[in-house]
Amino acid sequence: MVWGEVKGVRSMRPFRTASLVAVLALILAACGGGDDALSVDGAWGRPSPTSSSNAAFYMTITGGAEDDRVVSAESPACGMVELHETTMTDGSMSMRELPGGIPVPSGETVVLEPGGMHVMCMDVQAALTVGEAVAVQLTLENSGLITVQAEIRESAP
Repeated sequence: MVWGEVKGVRSMRPFRTASLVAVLALILAACGGGDDALSVDGAWGRPSPTSSSNAAFYMTITGGAEDDRVVSAESPACGMVELHETTMTDGSMSMRELPGGIPVPSGETVVLEPGGMHVMCMDVQAALTVGEAVAVQLTLENSGLITVQAEIRESAP
């Protein structure tokens, strides 16, 4: 006799389905998966024709379930990497390091773009050419390490 066929006994199917959904939710939470995880998209940089020059990387960071902060970055393409912000004051553009990092509020999108915040690559180790991808590793206060591939292109996507 099949379990669900016994008169007066309910099928176990709804219970098994609910249990499976609960287990999958726990697995996704433990692995950092799901919609609550911070994400980094659209990483890119401009070409840098000669070594010992500077370059910058740009990207879009979408916050996860909790506030976070990019505290540092590194790349094998760079001798040194800093988190920077470009500002305009009295018609004069200046760039400064963000020693406190780049805040990424929960659920909000932070855009690193030309003329704004960016990952500054100093002492470029080899020419960055259009079409290649450069690994950039971000260290986040809560989300840990995230490595992205920054596509080298002439202009913003």
